[in-house]
Amino acid sequence: MAKVALIAAAALVVVLIGGICAGLAWRVWRQHEVARLMAITSPPGIDEGRYVRIGGIEQWITIRGQDRRNPVILMIDGGPGAATSVAAPSALEKDFVLVEWDQPGAGKTYGRSGPLGRDDTIERLALDGIALADQVRHDLKRDKVILVGVSWGSIVGVRMALARPDLFTAYIGTGQFANMREGDALAYASTMAKAKARRDTAAIRTLEQSGPPPYRSQAQLGAQRRIAIAYEPGAPSIREALGQVLTYPRYSVIDVWNWLAGFLQSQDHFLGEDMQGPMTKTDLPSLGTTSEVPVFFFQGDDDDMTPAVLARGYLDKLSAPRKVYEGVPGAGHFVFVTHGDAFARFIKTQVGAATAG
Repeated sequence: MAKVALIAAAALVVVLIGGICAGLAWRVWRQHEVARLMAITSPPGIDEGRYVRIGGIEQWITIRGQDRRNPVILMIDGGPGAATSVAAPSALEKDFVLVEWDQPGAGKTYGRSGPLGRDDTIERLALDGIALADQVRHDLKRDKVILVGVSWGSIVGVRMALARPDLFTAYIGTGQFANMREGDALAYASTMAKAKARRDTAAIRTLEQSGPPPYRSQAQLGAQRRIAIAYEPGAPSIREALGQVLTYPRYSVIDVWNWLAGFLQSQDHFLGEDMQGPMTKTDLPSLGTTSEVPVFFFQGDDDDMTPAVLARGYLDKLSAPRKVYEGVPGAGHFVFVTHGDAFARFIKTQVGAATAG
């Protein structure tokens, strides 16, 4: 009997090792395929990934575009902690040079420089973003860059644009925050209404058991967000997002682990385990309603994370040299992905009009 058990255990080990080896082999193959899809082959193109020293630590950036002479976009990613440089290629790379930044505590920056510390506030991240914008325009020989804030990145990006308008041609927000606590209440009600309209008893039960805002745990927020993503046409699922991280050509297995660890730690740092972190207190209109740079919002009408009605209301309150709101019917929070080509055209059109006078 002992011999049979030993043979069974050995067989199980062999199967497990074989499965791991097969998984690693698939990952290597897929990385090669993604690298081929991402390849920038045009002579004037640019494709770089490197660390830059900002705020006293090494921080990772990528710079990609079909023509290095095109206008430069600095994108402030969402999350917090979701370094989306792994999601390349982007529709923006055709007409722009796209700079993406693994913020402190996220992605490869987490791997090189460690987790967020007590001094890493939202305001500190905005200062790092400003320093990066200044360095990027110097390195790429531009007077100004276009600033794009995505979801969480809009919280950081608005602060950057208000503090240093001399660095930016324009600010573009998508998945734009305004007041997080008001937004969560509206998003919960909208998601519940959609669940009832679909007669989705599992979603209704989940939302009822979780309860409405104000949330007391990240699990409550996560329950609403998961259903909102499931209801959004074309939105990348959690599985798809993790797949992009796992197969990103510039990532080792350790980088994948650091991405996940950085994301989780950033959530705890800015949301708080009890949902009392600084992100939950977001109220961007309280920062001031005068912008010295043009402001443009590209928002999904059915956004159940950062509701369109609040984004539109925030823009209405702003005084700016030029401001435009474009709502996209049927789109949600990930409108910049699901309608990527339209988003690129929107930026090109609106920034072009702003710079033309």
